[in-house]
Amino acid sequence: MPPMGATLPSCLPAWVLSLSLLLPRTLTAQEPVPVLDRTTLQQHWQHVLPKPDELQWRAIPWLGTLAEAVVQAQTHDRPILLWAMNGHPLACT
Repeated sequence: MPPMGATLPSCLPAWVLSLSLLLPRTLTAQEPVPVLDRTTLQQHWQHVLPKPDELQWRAIPWLGTLAEAVVQAQTHDRPILLWAMNGHPLACT
């Protein structure tokens, strides 16, 4: 949460701004402000990187078109998983 008198950027969506007001403050006046340096950046970077078991979906031989899937499904006598959605994948519509 920003200090009193500071304003949040107006480019953030309204739900982000309202969510930031609901989050509890974790720092008190006595606690030092965390510093981002080479050591802490490396720790955060390792935390953010996906683990190998989180990347297993990349091993699936996805097909780009429904026509390719139909041909392959008929060849191997297998069902088709069709993933369809409406809107932006990050819900920014």
